[in-house]
Amino acid sequence: MACTTDASGESKKACQLLQEKYPHLVVLDCLSHQVKDDYAVYGDMAQELIMWLQSKTQVLALLREIQMVTIGHMVAIL
Repeated sequence: MACTTDASGESKKACQLLQEKYPHLVVLDCLSHQVKDDYAVYGDMAQELIMWLQSKTQVLALLREIQMVTIGHMVAIL
């Protein structure tokens, strides 16, 4: 699983705390603040990925099962 936030100082601290509490998570910095090119393309790609993932009920069921096994409850995937 992965998590990303904006690049503010508060979010950085929250990401550090999240990483400490859940070391199995991948915690990423916000790439939109890092990319100097036209990053609207990446937003479109992310939206396409989200729509694809939402259409894959078996993948979503597997992710939910992994959440239940690893953290004991489900959290929002998207």
